[in-house]
Amino acid sequence: MSKKRIICIAIAIIMAFVIYPTGVFADTPSQEEGAGVEITADDPQSQVEIQEVEQEAIPEPSEPEQPSTTPVKQKQTISCEASYTKYVDDGDFLLNASAATALTYKSSNNSVLTVSSNGLVHLNGVEGSSTITITAQETDDYYSTTKTVNVTVNKRAQTISGTKTYSVTVKTNSLTLKLKAPSGSMSYTSSNTKLATVSASGVVTLKHKNGTVKITAKASETSVYTAANATVTIKINAVYKAPSGKIGEACQDERGKAIGGKAGDQRGNEVKTSRYVYSGSKKYRKWKFVIRLTDPAKAEIAAQFVQAACANNNIGYDNYKNSQAGVTARNSLYNAASKVGFKPSKIKTKVDTSCTPLCMTAIGAAGINTSYQFYTSYHGKKYKYRVRAVNAESLKSAVTLINNKYKAAGQEAPLKIISLTPAQFKKYKSNLKRGDVLCTGSHTAMVL
Repeated sequence: MSKKRIICIAIAIIMAFVIYPTGVFADTPSQEEGAGVEITADDPQSQVEIQEVEQEAIPEPSEPEQPSTTPVKQKQTISCEASYTKYVDDGDFLLNASAATALTYKSSNNSVLTVSSNGLVHLNGVEGSSTITITAQETDDYYSTTKTVNVTVNKRAQTISGTKTYSVTVKTNSLTLKLKAPSGSMSYTSSNTKLATVSASGVVTLKHKNGTVKITAKASETSVYTAANATVTIKINAVYKAPSGKIGEACQDERGKAIGGKAGDQRGNEVKTSRYVYSGSKKYRKWKFVIRLTDPAKAEIAAQFVQAACANNNIGYDNYKNSQAGVTARNSLYNAASKVGFKPSKIKTKVDTSCTPLCMTAIGAAGINTSYQFYTSYHGKKYKYRVRAVNAESLKSAVTLINNKYKAAGQEAPLKIISLTPAQFKKYKSNLKRGDVLCTGSHTAMVL
C-alpha cells in the first residue's frame, strides 16, 4: 500500500472518531469495554469500506505583510537673515545660514562682495548691492531648496564739526575757522566777498564792514564717506564811534520862537550843530537819560542823517503838529526824507522839524520803525496844533512801545534807555556814543 493511501486512511479514521465519538461501528459485534479494535485495509471481513479521498493541499500560513522600506523625501528650509545693510569699510561677516543638508553660496555682484563656501562674506570696499543665493543640496531624504539674502553696501555719511557761529566787530582783521570732517579735506566759499573772503585753509579775512556773511564749508567725498556741507555764520558788528564833542539839534525858528516861522532854515541856525555841554542850571542842557540804538551801525546812520540835515538850509524849525494856515508841519521833514531815501542833502523843498522829530526821523533813516510814537502833543490855548515839549515819561513809554512791537515779531529790541549821572554826562567821551539821543524831558538832541 502506498504511503499516500495510508495517510488518507489515517485521516479518515481520525475524522470518524471526532465526528462520531460514541461509536462509529454500532452494528459490529460488541467488544469488551476498553478492548482495542484492529482494522486493516486488507481485511475481507471488515464491513467498512475505506475509500481513498483526494484532498486539496492545505496551504501553509503566510507571513504578515511588512511595510515598504523605500524612504520618503522631506522638504527643508534655510534659516538666516533676509537682508543686511553694511558700510564700505565694514569687515567680513558670516551669513550663519543653516539647513538640513549642505549649503552652497553665490553672489550676484562680485564687484561689490564675494562669498566663500562656508558663507563668509567679503566686502570689496565699494558702494552697491548684491543678492546672495543660498542653495541647500538635494539628498535621498530631502529636496533641494534656495533662499536669497539682499546685501546693500553704503558709504558713511560724514558730519562737519566745529564752531558754526561767530560774532566779531568791524575792527577784526581775520579769523580762522575751526572745522573738522572725517574725510579730512574741505573747501570754503564766502556768500559776500565785500564783507569777507576765505582762503583754502579756512582763514577768513574781514573787510571792516558791518553785516552778516556766511561761509560754506564742503567736505569732499571719499571712498568711504559721502560729501557734506556746513554753514558758518559770521556777524560783523559795527562799533560805536566816539563822540566828537558836538550835538545836532533843532532849536527855534528865525524869530527865536517855537511856532509860526517860515518854512526852511532862514538864518542857518534853526537846525544846527552845537558844542556838547552838560549844565545842571541850563534847562536845555541838563540831560537826564539817553536813548541808544542797540546796533552801532544803525546809530552811525542816524548820526550821519542829523549831520546832513543840519547842513541843509531847506530844513528849518517849527513845532506845529500839522500844517495850519500855510505853516509847514514839524513832521514835514520825515515825509520829504522818506521820498528821497532818507538822504537830507536831496531835500530841495522847504520843510520843518523840531527837536524830537529830527532825532526820530534820523532813527527812521536807520531802518527802525518809530511809528511817530515820539510825537506826543496837546492842544494849546492859542494854537490848536501846538505841541508841548516831550517829557521823560512819554519818551520812555514810546521806547517801550517800539521795542515791544519788535519783540512781538521775534526781533531784537532796537532801542534802550540808559540813565547816567551828572558826573557821567560830564565825561561824555567815556559814556556817550555817536548816535545817542540826549533827553532832558523838554528837549532832545543827537550826539555827533
